[in-house]
Amino acid sequence: MDCVVELAGVTAGYDSKVAIEDINLCIKDRSFTGIIGPNGSGKTTLLRVITGSLTPFRGTVKVFGHPPVRVRNRIGYVPQFFNDDPYIPFSAIEVVLFGLYPHIGMIRRPGGKDVERARQALDTVGLLDKEKEPFGHLSGGQKRRVMIARALAGDPDILILDEPSSGLDVKSIRIILDLLHKLNTERNIIIILVTHNINQIASYLDTVVYMRKRIYVAGNPKEVLSKEVLSELYGAPVDVFERNGNICVLVEDSHA
Repeated sequence: MDCVVELAGVTAGYDSKVAIEDINLCIKDRSFTGIIGPNGSGKTTLLRVITGSLTPFRGTVKVFGHPPVRVRNRIGYVPQFFNDDPYIPFSAIEVVLFGLYPHIGMIRRPGGKDVERARQALDTVGLLDKEKEPFGHLSGGQKRRVMIARALAGDPDILILDEPSSGLDVKSIRIILDLLHKLNTERNIIIILVTHNINQIASYLDTVVYMRKRIYVAGNPKEVLSKEVLSELYGAPVDVFERNGNICVLVEDSHA
């Protein structure tokens, strides 16, 4: 199967307002794909269409050859925003167990095997020692890793993340990106994420999709993250250079 996720002529939005238009996209097996673009360009809408939580106005969406709603158990999703109230009355492992309810049902209480799956997921993200810690007491980076563990508890083939590095410090971002890279290379989990942090993520990606309501350009990082392409996209001079083998993007201040 060449395209694990395939969108053809997809237009979608909310009520009658179009958020993304005429999207054609192929995401391949074992790939690590970053979706970038300015605010309001439809990145989160695209993720919602792929997960099946939003039905497009027109076009077709297939995941593993089926409509997304039929294979939701194979998709793990980590949202950008979640309840991180410091007074939230759940422990880290209880938050992870919530990710298993689509598999075990809302009526049945989690059993011993479910708890073990949750503990394994916490171990994968390096937080097994925090399993009984109140979720609201964890750091921002730890909370994000717990949310990744919640998605991993269902043993997905695709992991979709919306701005997983948002609001985090450099060290926490590096931990999360290294974790995603390991899941991709060692467990063959397909990673699809939305990000604004091009410089932090570029070295991990094999595919970059730049959106501006439509897909403006898609390809490997060296093709997409070029001086010519990005200068046109940002409407300002952009310098692209390599440092220690990593692509670095610098947007110049056109008003300086």
